[in-house]
Amino acid sequence: MISLKLNNVIRRLNKLREARLHTTNDLPFEEMNLGGDITLIPKHCVHESTLIWLHGENESGKRYASWFNCENSIVPQSTKVVLPSAPERRFGTSLMNVWYNPRITSSAYGDELLIWSWNYIAKIIKSEAKLLNNLHDRIFLGGFSQGCSLALWVYLKYKAAFGGFCGFSGYLFPLSLIHICRCRRYAVCRSRWSPYH
Repeated sequence: MISLKLNNVIRRLNKLREARLHTTNDLPFEEMNLGGDITLIPKHCVHESTLIWLHGENESGKRYASWFNCENSIVPQSTKVVLPSAPERRFGTSLMNVWYNPRITSSAYGDELLIWSWNYIAKIIKSEAKLLNNLHDRIFLGGFSQGCSLALWVYLKYKAAFGGFCGFSGYLFPLSLIHICRCRRYAVCRSRWSPYH
């Protein structure tokens, strides 16, 4: 009786494992973890473009891997997806993964963490541009919350024009408005709340 139950459990586990193997083989991207940053590399297509997606406050790039690496992915299968993770920093009594100080003010441009984040994302952009024959218009930036705000700032301030921008629940840093006018790039940003109203 016990061996019969054990055999049934083993059969069920094997079926689950086979189903899991079947679904991971059908996924459009191969997932690589590079020092905390997640990179999704196209499995069945040539790499033609890159999306750099930045996470929100107290999250990591890993959280968004399932958004892009699924059977009905929201990005083309020829798009490499880079999901960097912000460093863990102490704010008050909490350790959080943040791109910049969450208590940011209008004088944020001296914020060391924001400058570090800018340089980190710029480094990723440069390495992706090299892979794409320096065609920056094949690089897309996006993010959620803090990641949206940082990605929009980089998108507007970076020296080369990108293919596009997509963001959710972010806000414009005050100087970003100047960059919009100067660069003649347009972005749609809807937010329920912004500290700059």
